[in-house]
Amino acid sequence: MTLVSYLRNEKTKNRIVALITECISYFRSISSREDLQYFSASVYNWFFRECMVKNQYVIFSENQYAEIKKLYEKLVFDLKKKADERAHIPVEKIVSLHRNSLIGILGHSGGSAAPSPAICSEYTLDLQEKILHLQISFLAEPILDIGCGEQALLTKELRKNNKTVIGIDQFFHSDAADYLLCKNWLEFEYQSCSWGSIVSHMAFSNHFIHHLSGQTGMAGKYEEVFFAILDSLKPGGTFYYAPAIPSIENKVDTEKYSIKRYETVYNAQVFSVTHIRKCI
Repeated sequence: MTLVSYLRNEKTKNRIVALITECISYFRSISSREDLQYFSASVYNWFFRECMVKNQYVIFSENQYAEIKKLYEKLVFDLKKKADERAHIPVEKIVSLHRNSLIGILGHSGGSAAPSPAICSEYTLDLQEKILHLQISFLAEPILDIGCGEQALLTKELRKNNKTVIGIDQFFHSDAADYLLCKNWLEFEYQSCSWGSIVSHMAFSNHFIHHLSGQTGMAGKYEEVFFAILDSLKPGGTFYYAPAIPSIENKVDTEKYSIKRYETVYNAQVFSVTHIRKCI
């Protein structure tokens, strides 16, 4: 089922209508603009979790992220307004209009189904450190975590260790907007010689491999951004990521960068890991 067909499906729509109807008292409890933004961000993130169940490789443009966020703010505002009136709440009509608006925003982005069952998840801090061979105290700053996840466990741990770090992902983090950004990693401005360390566990390179093996037409863009990421490292800076991408890594200029590869066994699974360091 594609994202668009999911949004047009009566069964999935009725499930959302039932959930909203059961929780209508929560909408009445919204008392400030901050409450509205927090609640709409929570519902927005729920939608993206649903998207990734359908297709773990889904990614939207910066404009789509902004439009979808506004759409969820409108949804919550409309439901709050109707709940306050304490009259009949046309939840089904509001949800139908909302889903039709989502379809209009998604366009071609919502037309591809997942090629395989979703395998992405929120990876524990321990797993990320062990698989990527990270020593947090020695990571050069500033640090960029590409695909930090909804919980941003690694990014937050780095902050606890007084590290200067930015995390980017397609989720909204209303509690930490200054260092956790809702960004498309293909459109993010990495800027040359900006980062001491860049980390991406089962995120950027996992998507890159998918596009290399598929018929999406996105492989060229991912390759362009991959080399932009390397260029954005400061001299002596390192890009830590898994899984490895041997066919692309073979194109890296070894006079400018050094490459180390690892195979890490964790819970009986073997993970291929790459560290690419910009020469001083």
